[in-house]
Amino acid sequence: MRLPIAGKIITLVVVAVALSCTAVLLTTMRLLEPPLDASIDATTQLAKATTDATYNANSEKFLQEARLIAGNPALVEAVARRDHAAAAALGKELMDMAGSEFITITDEKGIVVGRGHSPKYGDDFNNQETVAAGRKGESVVGIVAGTVVPFTLRAGAPLVHEGKVVGTVGIGISLASEAYVDRLKKETGLEATIFKGDIRAMTTIMKDGKRAVGTKLQSPEIVEAVLQRGELCFAQNNILGVEYKSAYWPVKAADGTIAGMWFVGMPLN
Repeated sequence: MRLPIAGKIITLVVVAVALSCTAVLLTTMRLLEPPLDASIDATTQLAKATTDATYNANSEKFLQEARLIAGNPALVEAVARRDHAAAAALGKELMDMAGSEFITITDEKGIVVGRGHSPKYGDDFNNQETVAAGRKGESVVGIVAGTVVPFTLRAGAPLVHEGKVVGTVGIGISLASEAYVDRLKKETGLEATIFKGDIRAMTTIMKDGKRAVGTKLQSPEIVEAVLQRGELCFAQNNILGVEYKSAYWPVKAADGTIAGMWFVGMPLN
């Protein structure tokens, strides 16, 4: 009779210990949930700050580089002479030295004299924001929305010859490139997206094995808050079937308009 009784006692002890452990686990989970949520929120906020810092650092870098390029005497002379070949050759060399993805050189009217990244010239860039500022003798940097490239970070500076503005130079990088959002993901540890309007222009989020480019943000509340009111929006929302802790904030173009949204987010699974 002793063995059955001992077995029952052991069984009762195991059950009691199991129930006790379960109770402790559930209590611990309830106690940890608020700090865990706070930690996720803090991580998202830090990722947003890191994304802004990366953008600001690039802005300052390219603005300085544009000013240095604009002070190159050989380039200024080539533009003053309307020497397309010389402007393009110098542009390519200076573009590579600056770490820029493009360089556009115009005359004083905003007509392209040469490009370092393309043989094309002669088109009118008069209405492009950094060119317009350069023609007034101003150096500027900002986001420019385009049709071929959704967003570029572009810095521009005036070319001055004998005290007179004879042209402009513009350099920068695409913000809607795989390389740029992948860098943001590496730096923040979170998924990153840049929206043109409410459409994903480039993203690290994958759908069916491909980047979810061209997909739309399915949250009217976030779209209204960010695109219409210009607010920073922290949210927990569903993105293509996955729950995320997210941050959205405006992409402001050089002309001051809200052209899209930045996004960083952590999948909760």
